Formats: sequence, C-alpha cells, structure tokens
Amino acid sequence: MYFIQVLFIVISYIINVTLGFIAYDCGGSNLNITSFDSLEVEKCDIPTPTETQQIQRIQLLQHIETYPVMYKSCLISVDYLITRCSAFEDAQVVDGGYFSDIIELGSARCSEVHQKQSYNFPLGGVVTDLKINETTYVSNTMVGSLDKHGNCKGAIFKSNKGEWENVVVQAKFKILLSEGMATANTKDNVLILPTGTKLKLSDNYGIDAFKGETIWSISNINCEEHDFSVLYDGPASLITSNTIDDISNTYTYIVETDKIVFALKKVKKNLRLHRNPSYSD
Repeated sequence: MYFIQVLFIVISYIINVTLGFIAYDCGGSNLNITSFDSLEVEKCDIPTPTETQQIQRIQLLQHIETYPVMYKSCLISVDYLITRCSAFEDAQVVDGGYFSDIIELGSARCSEVHQKQSYNFPLGGVVTDLKINETTYVSNTMVGSLDKHGNCKGAIFKSNKGEWENVVVQAKFKILLSEGMATANTKDNVLILPTGTKLKLSDNYGIDAFKGETIWSISNINCEEHDFSVLYDGPASLITSNTIDDISNTYTYIVETDKIVFALKKVKKNLRLHRNPSYSD
C-alpha cells in the first residue's frame, strides 16, 4: 500500500512539471520520433460547416486545342497601262505608265465578294459569276475611252504611283477567290493555312502571300462531340461549404475511384453542348 502511494506522488510530480511530449512510433522498421511543445499550441480554426450531396453523373470536358476552321481568301491584283491620246499618231505610253498593284478589300468587302461572287471595279463597272477556287482574268477601261474607230478621249487619273492628265487607263484584273479548311490552335492563338502561313487566330483576318486577304470566324463555337474530349464521366460528390466571411458558398466536386482522384472548384457557370450547364474551374 505504501509503495502505491509513493508511485502516485512521483507520477503526479512528473506530470505537473512536464512542458513537452515526445512520441515514438514503433509500428515500422524505421525510427519515427515526433515532439511538440504543450505550452505553445497554434490556433485551431473552427472548421466551416459543409454539406455533401451525391451527384449521379458529371462530365469533365476539355476543349480540343486544335480543330478545323473554314477560311475564305480574296486576292485581287491589277496591271495598269496608261496611254495618252494623240491626234496625229498612235497612243503613247506615258512615263511610268505601266505598273502592277494589289487591291486590299478588307474583311467586310472580301466576305461580300464571296457572298455575291461578283466584284465592283474601283472606278465603275462590275464582273460577275466569279468561281470559287478559280482564277478569273478580266480587262476594264478605268479612265477615258477608246472605241473601235480609234477615237480616244482622255481624262485625269490619280494613284499612289502618280497623277496624269488626258490619259486612258486600261487595267487587267486577276481575281482569285479561295475557300478551304485551316487548322486553329487555341493554345497558341494561331491559325495555320494550307500554305503554311500562320496568322493570329483571334484577329479573324490576315494576309497570306499566296492567297491574299484571308478571313475566318471563331465566334460561333460548335458544340459538337468532336470539339471536346471527355476526361471523366461518372458519379461525384458535391461539397458545399461556407466561405470565411460567410457571404457566399464554395462548391467543390470530388471524384474518388479506383483509377482516378481529383477535386474541382466551381468558379463560374457556362452554357455549352445544347445549353446544358457547365462549370469552369
């Protein structure tokens, strides 16, 4: 009895002056020792309340980085021949009166030319029945007039090459309208044409050395199955928890299977694939 009382007093004395603990893990082959100070314990935040809901099926989709995009191109070049009317001899070519130029239409006009398959000359006149992916050659007297009797009537002509008076300007147009499929790379923001030319995808407009002005559209994303790859399809758990400020909720989808484990936090809601809701993380 006396021995038990002495042992109790010794144990009580040891506990009263203990400032720390050392824990030994003997369950493994390697020595594992952990110690902590009992006087300095970090603040423990109260866990936020959570609610778990079982979701029968979710799909984790990834938009394919490369996909085909239809493009349209307009290439219009013109060869100018400028001659001066003469009352006593044949018409003479003026100084600098033969040159070539490229006509830039811009995105809207190029689209219109493709739609109507016709082109209005800069100073009057029109060519119709243009063929897609075919080259059309057509001549047009842009300034002045010539008739089959040799009558010549000149006028003033101005261009970035110069200015002439009392001249007749004849132009030979080369018109190529092209359509085809290019490769869009959303990761690098690049559109790759069949010619190998790379254009900025988000611009929807660019110039190719072989096909001319090129336009395309990526504003309407097709919600077809081949536009997405399915990374996961199956059940999940939806955990709803309050934020620290208790103003809004945080939604987290958790998937745990034999082959895959991941968690996704919902950031915003989108409408994709036949207007089914999807969430971005």
